[in-house]
Amino acid sequence: MTRKILMLVATKTTQGWRQNDYCETSEGEVVIPIKQCKSKDRDECVKIDSACGCRRMMVGIESCNCTTTARAIEINKPEDAIKKQILYCYREIGRDCRHTLSELKQMADRDYDWNRTIAEKVGIGAVIERRGGRYKMRGNIYER
Repeated sequence: MTRKILMLVATKTTQGWRQNDYCETSEGEVVIPIKQCKSKDRDECVKIDSACGCRRMMVGIESCNCTTTARAIEINKPEDAIKKQILYCYREIGRDCRHTLSELKQMADRDYDWNRTIAEKVGIGAVIERRGGRYKMRGNIYER
């Protein structure tokens, strides 16, 4: 039997609080952080609110699309299934081309742990946004 775990998932709740918010993921899919891109215009990507968006987005592991907001909720999904989906997402977004399978599994473990740690810190129902290397709560808007 799978136990419920607290995870960050994509949400449309609070979308629009910032002019540059977007959520192209499916509501409720687990999210992982994404690294700053390798844009030719590095100065542009240094700015959190640049058009690129790489410093404010998270990626949904099923759709492999991006969102600027996530919510901490309890989900009923096995850890190994989540990590397997993270590995699939790496392949889809092109993150797997420079790493061995062993390295990718370590990265999946790290992204899984990142998600759980942030979700546990903010608590059930909290909505967060990414601002560069920081994650800020937007509020405690838990809906049942």
